[in-house]
Amino acid sequence: MKTLYIADIKSYEINGSSRGHYFTVASNYYNMFKDRCKVFVTGGPVYTQRFNNLYQLKYNTSEKHSTIKNKIRIMCNMKQLFTHKDKNDIIIVQSSATATALIGIFLFKWNKSTVYTIQYNTECVNSFLKRTLFNLAKRKINGIICPSKEIGEAYGIPYCVVPDYIYTPSESQSQDANLQKKYDFSTLGIICKDKGTPAMAKRLKNTSYRVLIAGKPQNEDIKLEMEDICRDSPNITLYLNYLPENEYKRAIQESRYCILNYSGAYSEHSSGVVFDLLYQNIPIIARRCRFLQFIEDYQLGYLYNDIKDFNFKITEDKDRYQAFIENIKSYQKKQMDYILKLGYFLKII
Repeated sequence: MKTLYIADIKSYEINGSSRGHYFTVASNYYNMFKDRCKVFVTGGPVYTQRFNNLYQLKYNTSEKHSTIKNKIRIMCNMKQLFTHKDKNDIIIVQSSATATALIGIFLFKWNKSTVYTIQYNTECVNSFLKRTLFNLAKRKINGIICPSKEIGEAYGIPYCVVPDYIYTPSESQSQDANLQKKYDFSTLGIICKDKGTPAMAKRLKNTSYRVLIAGKPQNEDIKLEMEDICRDSPNITLYLNYLPENEYKRAIQESRYCILNYSGAYSEHSSGVVFDLLYQNIPIIARRCRFLQFIEDYQLGYLYNDIKDFNFKITEDKDRYQAFIENIKSYQKKQMDYILKLGYFLKII
């Protein structure tokens, strides 16, 4: 029987807990393939908080450590990851610490295991140094898992185009059907210019809509700007930090719509938040860009060109809101095709 390792070699922790989507991706891959092969979620000690089926790496990385110390820890994790693996082992390296991961693959992958990496963008090949590292490592990488053909082609090796997360029925089991909608609109995750959070807050301040903005500011300037925008706006609830995972999911479920006002770098690559929302049956309002076009194509919410011109009044149409919910459920059912596609690519099916 084949064994699949879905590995977060960085295992970054903040105040003892993990942030980002690495837990969610690991859980997603476990749910997709647990009936087809043995699956081990692979990460540092921070992963013991959640997973029993854990192949534990020795180290977490942390903001408390220097960059050099964190990179040494990642390399130690990479060495451990590739030790004592055989031809029946499949290793999927999550998209974290990209350059260091390439060095680790080049140095430590000498066994017969197969190795894939998840890439959400072209960061691994967007500079001379990174391209050089990738060229050194790529003969030991069997393929790329990515959200678009353009990203896959940039790497020049076999690739499989699938969404960041792929829906399985277990993804929605924890939904609380009795939760009331406390917010008309919310936006969650890191707060920065490219996510368009300040512009979204300005557009909705002092309106009749209930708004939640929760996430860690990218820097002190953004923090001060958000505090200034929201200070005299009683309809906006502002929480300037990452929400714990259970509160993050609850905040999604308590929202009628979530807003993704992406621009710059965030409009150029896929975002896991999109699927966090859709798998909790939440319609999306988003700025039109290439990687969010499917929202309009599948009628999963609204797209706009500029949030300043978007008429939020149309979101009060209850029939259209319910139609979005039904379309989201139909979209979820189509995800089985992605599971089969990825399973064939990984040679699990």
